[in-house]
Amino acid sequence: MKRTIITSILCVAAVAGLSAQRVLSLDECRELALENNVAVKNARLSSRAAQETRKEAFTKYFPNVSVNAIAFTTDKSLLQHDFNGSVPLPAIPGLTEGGTVDYSYDFNLIKKGIVAGATLLQPVFMGGEIVNGNKLAEVGEAVAELQTRQSQEEVRQTVEQYYWQLAVLKAKRATVSELITLLDTLSYQVEVAVNAGITLRNDLLEVQLRRGEMETDSIELSNGINIISTMLAQYIGLGLEPIDIAGSISATDSIALADGLFVSPDEALTVTTDYRLLSQGVKAAELTRRMTLGANLPKVAIGAGYTESNLLNQWHGTASLFATISVPITDWWGGSHAMKKSKLQLQAARNNLDDGSELLKVRMKNAWNDVETSYRKIGVARLSIEQANENLRLNRLYYKAGTVTITDLLKSQTLYRQSHDRFVEAAGQYQIDLTKYLIATGR
Repeated sequence: MKRTIITSILCVAAVAGLSAQRVLSLDECRELALENNVAVKNARLSSRAAQETRKEAFTKYFPNVSVNAIAFTTDKSLLQHDFNGSVPLPAIPGLTEGGTVDYSYDFNLIKKGIVAGATLLQPVFMGGEIVNGNKLAEVGEAVAELQTRQSQEEVRQTVEQYYWQLAVLKAKRATVSELITLLDTLSYQVEVAVNAGITLRNDLLEVQLRRGEMETDSIELSNGINIISTMLAQYIGLGLEPIDIAGSISATDSIALADGLFVSPDEALTVTTDYRLLSQGVKAAELTRRMTLGANLPKVAIGAGYTESNLLNQWHGTASLFATISVPITDWWGGSHAMKKSKLQLQAARNNLDDGSELLKVRMKNAWNDVETSYRKIGVARLSIEQANENLRLNRLYYKAGTVTITDLLKSQTLYRQSHDRFVEAAGQYQIDLTKYLIATGR
């Protein structure tokens, strides 16, 4: 009797605790996870970084403008020359006899000055490096977006796994609570029979032992529920406070395999995130090969410049137009090997696409097999429940009539619990497998 009171108190406390918890539907859990999960947040940041990289690459089309200035002073003049010599003087009759005049002069010029200028350089032909670099940046942006979607798919799958694991544990605990109630009733009936001398006290001890086992199982299930609900709350960004879910699994649930659920692997392949990532890998390798080729081609650019200088205490300005061409002759030796390397990397990317496509198709087939298997298990478990329910009903009647022992009745309760547990496990796994299949086929 004391155990019954204690159990009732614990149940009331548990219900009170659950009522204070936040109750979320599966859709709400998904939305919160996609908004708050760290993996998705980081994937979005990577996507934004890829956008900035693409914008940076686009600026390479524009002219390159640079401004520079220099001011200097030296301990000696930049232009120095000593003039030494003699100049002959012709004879002037009646006045001079002629001769020579010696001279000496030091020339010093530009000891300090200022030079400032601006240069504009417009690329004309860079071997395709700018064009292909922009295309490669676009591929990087597409890859980042696909990786974000991949993170979202992983988060969605993990959320549903936590969600349905929690629903399974709650359903199992409900079955245990139901059996504890039956055992309480049975314990009372057996105790009355023992006091009346109709049955042995060993039957009462056996019932009490089974009830104690059920209480232990209920505590373990409650602990598991607390852990999973806490993990789910943390995963969707709600901290470490356990939450409750609106979803549940019951033996009375009608679960049907949706029409049109199956999709041919060949048909679904090209829309999957993994396939699109592999395809982008091939594009990136092709563009890298083109850029490697462009690095070994001549470069042509045109430009204009303007310079202001003050070297002799006067400012002078000079404007210029020019064109440049650069031919990397010596780079061709190493460039030929770089081009061969890029071709090999391109072939490896194509091989990865072919191999990955086959593996993705295998993954789809396995995922569909898991869906069908778990769905069949639901059907088998439902039949098992019907048999276990009838077996329990009959054994309760037979025990009252005295035609079966208490051990037989308790065994029928065990079968009842096992059949219900198998059903909720199969139903929960079906929901998880269904999500895996939808993601595997790009939905």
